[in-house]
Amino acid sequence: MNIPQKAQYLKEAVDRQLQNYGFTATPDIKRNVTFFLTNDNEENAFNTLEVSSLEEAKEIVLILSESDSVVKEGVNFTKPLYLSVVANLPK
Repeated sequence: MNIPQKAQYLKEAVDRQLQNYGFTATPDIKRNVTFFLTNDNEENAFNTLEVSSLEEAKEIVLILSESDSVVKEGVNFTKPLYLSVVANLPK
């Protein structure tokens, strides 16, 4: 997958998460998601995909949000990297 395809995949993952909670309209994705970069590949996780680098992850995040902010605590950059997106539900 190229970067725009990966961004679309994660956007659809956010939509799916919100649909699971009964939302019929998707809130503004640019303010309502958190991105995580990890070394963990969750089997069958629909909201996670492999990326080649932190730079690629930031490019994907910039397509979907207003900043390139990625939670990346404890990541080993010599191992495979996985980018996950989690929808922040309105309070």
